[in-house]
Amino acid sequence: MGAADDESVFEEYRDRVDRPLARLFREYGTGEIHWLVGGMIANVFARASSLLPPVVLGVAIDAVFLDRAGYDLLFLPDRFVPAGDAAQFWLSTGLIVGSFLATAVLTWVYGIAANNFAHRVMHAVRVDSFEKMQSLDMWFFDGKQTGEVMSILNNDATNLERFLDNALQNSVRLGVMVIGIALVLFSTNAQLASLTLVAVPVMVGFTWWFMRAVEPRYTSQRESVGDLNTRLENALGGMQLIKTTGTESYESDRVREASFSYFRDTMAVLKLNYVYRPGMELFAGLAFATTFVVGGLWLTTGAAPGPLTGSPVGWAVRHVPVPHPTVHRAVGGGVEHRRLLPERQSLQ
Repeated sequence: MGAADDESVFEEYRDRVDRPLARLFREYGTGEIHWLVGGMIANVFARASSLLPPVVLGVAIDAVFLDRAGYDLLFLPDRFVPAGDAAQFWLSTGLIVGSFLATAVLTWVYGIAANNFAHRVMHAVRVDSFEKMQSLDMWFFDGKQTGEVMSILNNDATNLERFLDNALQNSVRLGVMVIGIALVLFSTNAQLASLTLVAVPVMVGFTWWFMRAVEPRYTSQRESVGDLNTRLENALGGMQLIKTTGTESYESDRVREASFSYFRDTMAVLKLNYVYRPGMELFAGLAFATTFVVGGLWLTTGAAPGPLTGSPVGWAVRHVPVPHPTVHRAVGGGVEHRRLLPERQSLQ
């Protein structure tokens, strides 16, 4: 079977895979769901707790140090707020220190729970993938397909593991941070918040473009990894024949060609990644600059439609989180595992 036939077989499997991450989660994640739920709850509270220090600091500056506003925290009832400046100062200190401690403890809880979920699921996926692989006919392992299977069992499994471990955390962090930042902004100045958050749909559209553009590049990268694995495996397994026939230069050229293909495809992915992440940072920076310019003009001209105090408007805008492209690698890894796992019956 030639390389073209190998590619057509894998392309056929890929076309038959629908919603790979959802299917893998249903089949392998439901039994470990308690780890995920516990970790996500801890992560939500950890992210919410991490937003408290700048909010408390802004209120303390206005109420305690500048004495130009009341000590008013949305999450703290008035009956728990002491009357004197000194007492409010120590309350602020306790809230800030407590929020950092809570963030540290909850992040630790999340890390343990999320890693248990990710590694238990991937343990089951790796073992099941290998067991299903053993049931396939021998022609499946000829030529390039051996390298493809090695890529699935190693590289794509690692990408899935990173998604379960890191990308889920980043997704929750993204949601909590955006909601929390929006609440901070709107509680400070609704008009300025509306202007600032215009960047959010722009960032969403940019992310959608990136997902569409990077998917074929990740596919090419995975295929080049499989081809390189095959070249190395065939060369090492047939070293005696290579030395006997004196074809070292020929085999070196084949490995060099496969390695350069992997280099080229990897650089294509990285070039797009390094457009995406700085681009997202640029949009967040422009939102920050817009907030600074408009808020500054409002203050200098006296046209502010609402309060512009020491509350952390600038901090909130600058810390709009940027999603990580791990999810795109994970989708590809999920496709590769799903296209291998169900073929037990069809290839016998």
